[in-house]
Amino acid sequence: MSELYQNIFRRAFRDLLNFMISKLRQKWSLIGNWRLTDLEYGYFVVRFQMPESLEFGLTGGPWVIANQYLVVQRWRPNFILGEEEIHRIPVWIRLSKLPMEWIDVNLLRKIGEMLGTAYKVDPIMESQARDRFVRICVEIDTIKPLKSNVLVEDRTIKGEYENLGLICFGYGRVGHSNELFKERVVE
Repeated sequence: MSELYQNIFRRAFRDLLNFMISKLRQKWSLIGNWRLTDLEYGYFVVRFQMPESLEFGLTGGPWVIANQYLVVQRWRPNFILGEEEIHRIPVWIRLSKLPMEWIDVNLLRKIGEMLGTAYKVDPIMESQARDRFVRICVEIDTIKPLKSNVLVEDRTIKGEYENLGLICFGYGRVGHSNELFKERVVE
């Protein structure tokens, strides 16, 4: 590889790292220092000085940067970059047109469990009900069919996934072109 291309690649990676650091500083506003290191295959390692900051980074999300989910996980021993794929990610799902009496954290968690593994209800919703929608953080498996709606008490509730770029409910998949899946998913 020529020196010119090496310099371009170094600059692009340095710019990406600086961009990530800048965005995380804005979103996290953490107590204590932290350090971000870029690794291969699009992975980063964050080292936190304060345990509270680590906990916030792990549980305060899901984190969205430049309309993309930043999947934050605790480091696993013997994890090998490039050999494992991440299929399970936490995402925000909007539920709209709910009856006011359904704006209850426990009921919303149950609805979230119908869509995936419910993590939490939007904390803003807990303090005051939004007039248009509520949000639930749900872990989904990106290689399994997504559910676009659920049936609750004979009422169909439509879920709108936030910040999932390529999504096809005809096939129920994230991040694909239609040619990859010949069998349609029937809900």
